[in-house]
Amino acid sequence: MVDFYKASKQDRKYAQLDKLKIILPSDADWQLSTYKKLVERQRDMSRQIIENNLILMASSIKIGNLLQTAFKTKSHKIATKKHLEVQTFFENDSMIEELDRSTEQWSNCEVALAAKVLSASDPKKHGVLFSNDNQMRRVYDIIFDVFRYGTILDEILKNIDFDKNYLIYTQMQLLVWLITFDYYRNKFKTRKLSEKEKMNYKELKLLEIIDILQEIKIQLAASLSKFRIKHCALSLADVLPKHLRNERFNKSSETIITCWINTFLTSEENALKILDEVGLRLVNKLEDLTPNTYKKDSLLPYFLQVYPADRSEFFKKTQLFNKYLLIIQERRYCIGPAMLDRTMSANKLCGNVAQTHFTIQNAVAYLASLLFKRSQSLIVYGAAERKKDYYSYFVKLGVQNCKLITEDFLLSNSDHLLLDIVSILATPPNTNTGVTDPVQLVCSKGGDLTLLKAVTSLDYTEDSSDIPCMLEQRDTLRMTMSKPQVQIIVYETHSRLELENGGMVKSVVEEMNGWAYEKHNSDNFTMTKPEEMFNTSIETPWRSAVFQPIQIPDMDRFETMMLYPDKKLENMEESQVTGSIYLAAIKRVELMTFDANHLICMAEKRGLFGKPLKSRKQKVVSPVLVSLSNSDKPRKTINVEQMHILVPTHSFKQRCLDKVLVCPRFIRAYDKTSIITRWWHCCIQHIIKSLRKPFFVLNRIQMVRLKKKNCKKELCMHKVIPIFKLPKTSNLSKFNVH
Repeated sequence: MVDFYKASKQDRKYAQLDKLKIILPSDADWQLSTYKKLVERQRDMSRQIIENNLILMASSIKIGNLLQTAFKTKSHKIATKKHLEVQTFFENDSMIEELDRSTEQWSNCEVALAAKVLSASDPKKHGVLFSNDNQMRRVYDIIFDVFRYGTILDEILKNIDFDKNYLIYTQMQLLVWLITFDYYRNKFKTRKLSEKEKMNYKELKLLEIIDILQEIKIQLAASLSKFRIKHCALSLADVLPKHLRNERFNKSSETIITCWINTFLTSEENALKILDEVGLRLVNKLEDLTPNTYKKDSLLPYFLQVYPADRSEFFKKTQLFNKYLLIIQERRYCIGPAMLDRTMSANKLCGNVAQTHFTIQNAVAYLASLLFKRSQSLIVYGAAERKKDYYSYFVKLGVQNCKLITEDFLLSNSDHLLLDIVSILATPPNTNTGVTDPVQLVCSKGGDLTLLKAVTSLDYTEDSSDIPCMLEQRDTLRMTMSKPQVQIIVYETHSRLELENGGMVKSVVEEMNGWAYEKHNSDNFTMTKPEEMFNTSIETPWRSAVFQPIQIPDMDRFETMMLYPDKKLENMEESQVTGSIYLAAIKRVELMTFDANHLICMAEKRGLFGKPLKSRKQKVVSPVLVSLSNSDKPRKTINVEQMHILVPTHSFKQRCLDKVLVCPRFIRAYDKTSIITRWWHCCIQHIIKSLRKPFFVLNRIQMVRLKKKNCKKELCMHKVIPIFKLPKTSNLSKFNVH
């Protein structure tokens, strides 16, 4: 006999997800192991409380989080750091003078630094040190313009055969683009360099390129003019592709400082007190944010927007930034951590959190500070070769509850670290098509040139089929949803493509719910004996009585909710966020809180307090999930009769059982006494007889009772009287059957 389970497994739609080794939360073995682990931790906590004589034994059951972390740093190691004086670039007055970004031309030092970054062998780790963040921003502004105009500059140089006449410089293409574009911006005038600057330019081989461009100045200007005339453009900016033009990119505000309060080293009250002492005034509305004022963000906890009258003077007066009490960070990259914290609080979920990809160090530290207030820890994957740099920076910030993992989330073998994880912030790579200030993003990530090249290379649309990061996005969501202890996943992208946003979330959730649906049904198949598989019932002889839809527990199904942008969010201020940012929460329909209440419910189900509670009946839901909307309307399910889908066909049963079966439709004997059978028999005979007569046409046959209407006797047929009429009119003849 053919194995029915193997035969049915071949027809599964979501069998490709089996490689993830998914464990459903309803699995009895997993629930038992989790219950034992929680009991042991509850006993350890109660024992520790009794030994310390802090509170009574009875009140220890009220402790919310049983999933404690094993890598939390003791507070006394970093407690002394609150009084340390950390020297930063804000303390140097000579560096503060360089904070002016209003100059139109590039300085000689900035061009040299840009050449060093472009000449680096490793684009992710160039090793160039900048005096301050503003200088780094200006240098990467230059590099960004070089990448944007690169294809145009290359075509202009090819028109004068630059690559053929100067073969040596074809290997320094980026440097040639840099000097050519700088030459164009300066209206074909050479730079005035000091002796020290000439030495630096000579080491970078920039003087050689400058001398060559000076020799071919006339040819270069003529080629540039021909190029503009060919494309009917007044300037080179008009020739840029639409996704690289200035209208799409908006630089971050240079007057308003967005920052968050470092609660590891100070309190919110202390930080606000210092701002008041400097001369700033607190306002409540964004419209009231004027010079010498600041505002607390209504959506992001511990987040401030400071508007000083003079930015450089403000950095001189206050020591908040010098001592890392205020951390500068763009607001849009802190919305994801804040919404994750908000979602966990709304669902009363306690436990540790993981982040799938290391994004921006200040944003990661912000998430760690939010979790630190809840006595929770954070695991971040993808630190790679910069793990030591990130760790040293986190030590300066006083971060105590964050562990960095070098490996990628999809390739990591440290599954034991995820055993206590209940929520995950999924931040896989995306196209960043919604980012309006890519330079700020690259500077926040340490100056990764590969990201800047990706933003300026291609313009992805909804019709694009070769988006490289979509596969990693799908695999990341699948991996996070395959863990039974994970209850909430917040998915974050900075893209304007629906393929990466709602479309990606919806497709993966449908896959995981469909897999759970197939898993429960396949388990039901294996529990049934082969002899009982195809027993038929009398009421519905064409259906199998064994194959009934399985009740899928709510804890095994996922549902989604869009977090940002959300018009229903009262405290949201959309004017503060430019570009596109997408946040969606993927949560289980029934959450497992892993607290003391959850422990009590598990004990009741096991019958430790008496008779086990009967599980409540749950609705059978289609594996297709609802749409990503916060609408109050009831959720729609697909109206499919699942009984017909699950029941195997007659031919399939014959192949599995390897024998000839009788079709259930013809098992019942032919009943000659049935009134329906007699009716059709009489009618057919008289219809055939009437059709044989050429002058008579059949119109209608009626069945009437000869008895009274209130007679309970079943309908009987005594005789059939045909009525014929001559075909004088177009009306058809009638049959009255009595």
